[in-house]
Amino acid sequence: MDPSADLNSGKVTGPLQAVPHAGGSQTMPASSSDGKVLAFAQINPGGRELRVRDSNSGRESVLTTQFARPKVSPDGSKVAYSTFDSPLLGGAIYLMDSAGGQAHKLGDVNSNGLIYSWTADGNFLVYYQTAPIRFYLFDLRTGKEQEMISHPKLDIHGAEPSPDMKWVAFHLPGVTNSPVKIAPLREGRAAGESEWITVAEYPGSNIRPWWSPNGNLLYFLSLKDNYSDIWAQRLHPVTKRPLGAAFAVYHFHEISRAPNPSAAFGPAIGKDRITFTLREQSGNIWIAEP
Repeated sequence: MDPSADLNSGKVTGPLQAVPHAGGSQTMPASSSDGKVLAFAQINPGGRELRVRDSNSGRESVLTTQFARPKVSPDGSKVAYSTFDSPLLGGAIYLMDSAGGQAHKLGDVNSNGLIYSWTADGNFLVYYQTAPIRFYLFDLRTGKEQEMISHPKLDIHGAEPSPDMKWVAFHLPGVTNSPVKIAPLREGRAAGESEWITVAEYPGSNIRPWWSPNGNLLYFLSLKDNYSDIWAQRLHPVTKRPLGAAFAVYHFHEISRAPNPSAAFGPAIGKDRITFTLREQSGNIWIAEP
C-alpha cells in the first residue's frame, strides 16, 4: 500500500493505493530515495522470491529465489539483502545490482540478525545482531563495521540514523509503552542513555521510527488511540527535541486491515510516498456436505 504524501510536513496528499501484484503475499518493502525502484519479498504457494519493481513501468524482475529482506540504495542502483538461513548456520548480508547479476556476500550475521536500512548518503548499511539486540554500521567503502548503538540490559529496536548522520532514532520494546527515543550520533556511535531524548511514550506501544527527508519530523507507529496508526512528531531542527504534540498522519481504524508491526511493515520511503505492508484479514463460512 502507498499513499502520496509530503514527507517533510507529514501531510497525506493522495489516497491509499494497493501496489499492483499477481497474487501471493508481498512483504518487507524498500525503495530508492526517489521511489522509482521498489524491492520486496514475494511469498507464493510454490516458493519465495526477492523481487524488484520499476515503479514507472510496473515491470518486475526476480533477483533471487531465496526468502530475503531487501534494502535499496538511495540512488536505486544496488539492493542489499539478508537471507533467512538455517538457525544453526545463521544468516548473511549480500549486495547486488538492482538490475540483477551476481550477488556479493558482505558478511555473516547471527541467526536472528538482519539488515535494517541504508544510510541517506549511501555509504553505510545498518544491521543488527541479537542477545541483546544491538545495531551496527557497515562501511561499504572500507568493508569495516562498528557498533552504532547498544545497551547492557535493554534490546534496541528500529535504530534509524538521521539523514545527516548526527542522530539515531529507536524504540525500546522492553520498557513500558515501548518509548521512541533519539540519541546524538558522534562519529557513528550513539551517546549514552543520559543523553537520550524521549519522543513518544504513549500508552500501548510506540515503534518503528523513521525520519523525514529534512530530519525535522519523526514518524512512528503507535497505539496512541488504540489502533496501530502512523503518527509524526515535529522536532527542533538543532536539538531534535519535540515541538508541540504528535499528530496522526494516517489512521487504520479497520478490523480487516492494519499495518503489520513486525519487520514486514517496511516502510519504503520514496520521494513523495510511503509504501508499506498491510495485513488484510477476512472470515468466511464454508459448508462441507458428506
